[in-house]
Amino acid sequence: MEQQNQNRHYLALTIGPIYRTMSHARSTRQLWAASFIFSTLMRALLQRLGKMEGATILSPDPALVDSEKTFYGAGIWPDRCYLELEGKPGADTINTLIEDALKELAGLVSGGEANLSLFQDYFRVYAIYAAYTDEELKAEEKENEEEQEKERRRKSVIYKLNKLLDDAELAESFVPKGRNNITSILDEKPEEHLYLLGFFKAVENSVLTYYEAEDGSKRPRIPSLLEIASREFRRHPEAYYKEVELPVSKQVRHFRGKKNEQDELQVYILQRLKATFPETFRQRHKYIAIVQADGDGVGKLISQIGNDTSRIQQFSGQLMAFARGAAEKVAKFGAFPIYIGGDDLLFVAPVVNEEKQTVLHLLQQLRTLFKEQSFSGVPQVSLSFGLTVTYYKHPLEEALNAAYSQLMYQAKKLKTQDRAGTENKKDALAFLLETHSGTGFGASFHQGLKSYQEFADICQLSLIQDPGFLSGFIYRLRELDALLKDAVRRNTLGAFFDQHFNELKQGDELPGFLKKVKGFVEAVYTDYESGLPQLSEEESHSPQSELIYSALRFAQFLNAADHE
Repeated sequence: MEQQNQNRHYLALTIGPIYRTMSHARSTRQLWAASFIFSTLMRALLQRLGKMEGATILSPDPALVDSEKTFYGAGIWPDRCYLELEGKPGADTINTLIEDALKELAGLVSGGEANLSLFQDYFRVYAIYAAYTDEELKAEEKENEEEQEKERRRKSVIYKLNKLLDDAELAESFVPKGRNNITSILDEKPEEHLYLLGFFKAVENSVLTYYEAEDGSKRPRIPSLLEIASREFRRHPEAYYKEVELPVSKQVRHFRGKKNEQDELQVYILQRLKATFPETFRQRHKYIAIVQADGDGVGKLISQIGNDTSRIQQFSGQLMAFARGAAEKVAKFGAFPIYIGGDDLLFVAPVVNEEKQTVLHLLQQLRTLFKEQSFSGVPQVSLSFGLTVTYYKHPLEEALNAAYSQLMYQAKKLKTQDRAGTENKKDALAFLLETHSGTGFGASFHQGLKSYQEFADICQLSLIQDPGFLSGFIYRLRELDALLKDAVRRNTLGAFFDQHFNELKQGDELPGFLKKVKGFVEAVYTDYESGLPQLSEEESHSPQSELIYSALRFAQFLNAADHE
């Protein structure tokens, strides 16, 4: 195509290797730093690219590129950016801007002089230039709505640029991987320089904790997995500070730099927790929740927005507004944000926080916040979650992979039909609970259905139930599964619970927990007539009963006694 026919010019960049870097993380400190340096690199690139003559940043939202505002440590800049240009940029210009951004990143990480060649060798920055005529970006009218949607997507410039970036990233498979591991330079003091970029008033920020240096000063520190898992005990601030936080802060410097630093530190923390809170310490306080989230229907929305610059920027601003609000909710819950960029989230959370709220409460808040965004276009956007609950000693890489798998291969693929014949897709939570013994179980729910709300309520109510009662009740209900299914079929659930749990009635009423379970059972069989994945090979149990059993086991775990 001749140059004079090309009247719209674009530049797109992608950075990496994010997955490979984060997979090397062995602690929360490394995980956060590995994620945050990529966010910092993208911001450094945007600050330079946006100042090129005739350049307009389409996405991410350019409004915060030069802001010093922080978001509880969350990296908010994604791994891709898109710009509209007035003409084709010079390759030397782009290469110089990329090199300058890497040089800035190296200096920020080290707090001064750094091995720039290490950063240049390790980081991948792919820049793609493309030019399109208005005709090439114009969607033709199609009679079929499905075909029309495909046509809009094909003609969306963001879609086109994404395809080009996908091809560029695939090229990394043919690039020899360097032997260096960038996380090795983030494991000592250098990461503290990043705290000034990621956190406001670092030591005072409730997301961070601290340690006492040899000179007696307080130095910022990212909490360990066990400290996040046991966040609930901060509801007793005086005892927690005196018996746990202060002694730990004095011990940290003795562990830092050792090969088994995290193991030794967390053994010490566990001893302090059990000694300080012997009556209320539960199994859940040794388990951590890792959450990955991603928007549903966002690609369709982008294709409907089309190629209008102002509308793309408006959408980018809305995604950034959600990211800012989500970072605040995650931090206030007591969770630790790793990455929150638009509709893509990753964070580590306690199973129950200091307000006695389960992690499901936080997910509901985030889902609501996302749906409240006034996205222009089709309103059917939602947020799906992958949730993994694992023992604090479980390999971090495996836990991250499990959360990602729950999101992408369970939640986002969930497609079911209810009793009325209505089809439900995505907008789902898929959880996996992996116990210390190596066993695991999970389930998937559509979040907009009654059964999910009943499940969340049961989990909250389980926190005030006797652990022995929960275990015995679930075992008994499982043994009665055939009769339970028959009661559902004959619409006699009330009589079933009256007959088999009569001794638990308070006067003529079932206790609140059992009433909620009864409602949950009924809702599951109503909401999921078909399409649920079979969770076990036992043919005697239907997918619905398997879902009920897994959900109740999860609720029972939330208040299970610690037997170690």
